[in-house]
Amino acid sequence: MEKREPARDIARKLHEASFEELGALAELYRDDSRKQVQDVLARAERRHEKEAAERERVEQMYALQEELGGPGLVIGVDEVGRGAIAGPLTVGAVILPADPKIWGLNDSKQLTPEKREVLAAEIADVAIAIGMAHIPPETIDALGMSACLRRAMAEAIASCGVEPDCVLIDGNPVHVHPKEKTLVKGDARIAAIAAASIVAKVTRDHLMCELAEEYPAYGWDACKGYGSKEHIDAIRKYGLTPYHQFCGGHQALLMFSLPEPLAAMLLTSTSGVAASFLRGPWQRRLPSVQDVSAIVLRAKEGSLYGRAWEWHRRAGRKGSQGVWRKAGGLLACWR
Repeated sequence: MEKREPARDIARKLHEASFEELGALAELYRDDSRKQVQDVLARAERRHEKEAAERERVEQMYALQEELGGPGLVIGVDEVGRGAIAGPLTVGAVILPADPKIWGLNDSKQLTPEKREVLAAEIADVAIAIGMAHIPPETIDALGMSACLRRAMAEAIASCGVEPDCVLIDGNPVHVHPKEKTLVKGDARIAAIAAASIVAKVTRDHLMCELAEEYPAYGWDACKGYGSKEHIDAIRKYGLTPYHQFCGGHQALLMFSLPEPLAAMLLTSTSGVAASFLRGPWQRRLPSVQDVSAIVLRAKEGSLYGRAWEWHRRAGRKGSQGVWRKAGGLLACWR
């Protein structure tokens, strides 16, 4: 009687097999009637089916890229840090060849940090060109986020060092390149844009971890400069640093770092009030309640009061316990 291969060895082979090897191994052991082998085989086939579906998703990303960008040099562009309240705005630009495919490409937000690191290394090995640009917080404060986004995208595209046949950008039109095309949710639909989002995210995350060593109290190694509770608590306790985006991230800073009623009143005011507030003399310190009150009271009081009251009324009608209800506590002061 022919001696059969131990089931544990078969299980190990199936577990370690690559996607390309798994199909042939499954056929080899399909007639093995042992329950342990059949159970392992069933799990391996489910894994193969899942991986096949994932590869089909990535194939569609490459196909849509060629459909929109053509067969030439296509730069994918994406940003990270626009919603952060500390750290730079970072833009990545990537040109990928049609082959080899990078399996697992996706919007960087859909990937674990470990997976992003693996994919970023693979992108670096495979890509025809990679460009990167960082805009520091002081420039964001001086020029505004929209202008800085255009500048960063232009710099990242230029740093690829080639003249592209098409530039595919995630989101809405930016008007940063004559061959620009944009696609909402492009970071999950276009291979090169997904690659750009991954390398930009990994690069900026590394930078924020370095800055966290300089300012450990803010937890940037974990939150990467976004508005986590620990980050906001640190701002309340220690104030702002030179790396905080006071203008670019002003809504988050106002909403969470100021007393809630004042934040609510300011954020329901006209854009002119907010602009006056941001042009104030606070530099890198948080303004006081008195500072905010003075600016708000100098604005068009009737318009401000009416809008704040409307928010307060709606919050009450909906039973909200949020910040808009708390805003009502200041209405009496501004009659």
